[in-house]
Amino acid sequence: FDDQYPGVFAEGVDEVPPVISNVPANITVVLNGSTTTAVNYILPTAEDDFDGPVPVACTPASGTAFGLGTTTVTCTAKDGVDNESTATFTVTVLDPTPPVITPTVQGTVGNNGWFVSNVLVSWSVVDLESAVTSSTGCGASSVTADTTGVTFTCTATSAGGTSLAGVGVKRDATAPTISSSATAGGSPYAASSWTNQDV
Repeated sequence: FDDQYPGVFAEGVDEVPPVISNVPANITVVLNGSTTTAVNYILPTAEDDFDGPVPVACTPASGTAFGLGTTTVTCTAKDGVDNESTATFTVTVLDPTPPVITPTVQGTVGNNGWFVSNVLVSWSVVDLESAVTSSTGCGASSVTADTTGVTFTCTATSAGGTSLAGVGVKRDATAPTISSSATAGGSPYAASSWTNQDV
């Protein structure tokens, strides 16, 4: 070794890898209507005691579309004799919003929001940034009997959180029943019969 340059043989053989500097801090970004987002960063620099400045290559590269979760970016620098250094940082991609739940109610609506036919309730569950990992009550449901009110709910979860939506249905598809009664001389009067008394 050469005492003046530790790590370098007197014959000129370099055994010291480059020193990587200016490594980006860990990066956090959020998705916006897509499952990936491009992330740009400034490359680190590297200096070798024998070769001077040397290039740095990072994988995944700056400008890559990163998906949901945390990805480690590895940066590598080599000198002229393949002494190698590495440095890392992370890119974390978040889903900022839970699923969007939209109900669809099909049937014939009468007065005051009452349905006068059978009713079908269905749901649309959409998350543009990440997959819906679980859902409850989001299947189609039918109302085929009269009711003063029944509520259906749909709950769905993605990496962005949990959403809950509900819809109420009132059904009255039965026609009114008309009935009447009368008395004659203080006694019940039978319809379609004759009487000589006031009714």
